[in-house]
Amino acid sequence: MATMERGTKGDRVTGGTNKTTYWVAQREAFISSFKSVPSKRFFRSALFDLLMILSVIIILNATFIFVNLVSASAMPKLLEVYELREGADVNSEDYIQAVSELAPLISRIFWLSLLIGIVGFVLVAFFVSLFYGKAWTLSLKKRFSKKYLKKYFVVNLLWFLFLGIVLVFTATVFKMEYAAVILLIELLLILYLDPVLRAVFDEKKKLGENIKRFWGVAKYLNWFVFVLVFSLVIWLILLVILGLVAGIVPLFVILFLIFTTVFIGWLRNYIIQLVAFLTKAKKV
Repeated sequence: MATMERGTKGDRVTGGTNKTTYWVAQREAFISSFKSVPSKRFFRSALFDLLMILSVIIILNATFIFVNLVSASAMPKLLEVYELREGADVNSEDYIQAVSELAPLISRIFWLSLLIGIVGFVLVAFFVSLFYGKAWTLSLKKRFSKKYLKKYFVVNLLWFLFLGIVLVFTATVFKMEYAAVILLIELLLILYLDPVLRAVFDEKKKLGENIKRFWGVAKYLNWFVFVLVFSLVIWLILLVILGLVAGIVPLFVILFLIFTTVFIGWLRNYIIQLVAFLTKAKKV
């Protein structure tokens, strides 16, 4: 990690003006984020990032498959009700009986699907905690322990639950044209809030202390404007490159995974540097 004592014209980061501190931090974090890429530690972290991505993809697909399998049992009865509705009076005895038989089936499918969804959610949070937590501890030069995993798992459960509630609320409450814009803004905020949360996480502190420190850092949005803009530029470039091989599925998947893991690692190191400068400059 870049030193926090280096400045311009002899200024120290902890001294000088806030303006000097800000620009020194931005420059040092930017340069250091690229310098850290060709290193053994970076690629070790990238391996765990890749394992995290693959585990999430597998769990989400498995969850979707199991929900479909459970729902498939209702299809014959749904078709029967549909045919009766089309060919007979909805007040007929056959239609009423078919609907009465369908109701408990739908209820059972709903609760089973909900249970499968919860299990999938918990598994995603666990494997993100395991693999992504390992990647972050390597980048932060910390030790990955059972205590770290346990607390990190709880933080991820709460964080994912919070994000899910926010995104679902936005998608259901606002009209489509407004919801699309709001969701885009929320995704941009998540792009910096998520790594900030992980950069400040300390397994030695209580949950409340971690949350307080997280908001203490995250409120300085102006410190993360450049990394957000640059991240978007990089993603646009990557999308253009991936678009050139979109027709070759195996190559597309391989390049997507490579670019994504490198991007995650680069962004992680960038945020770590900024948070280190910010916490010292603002004494968060």
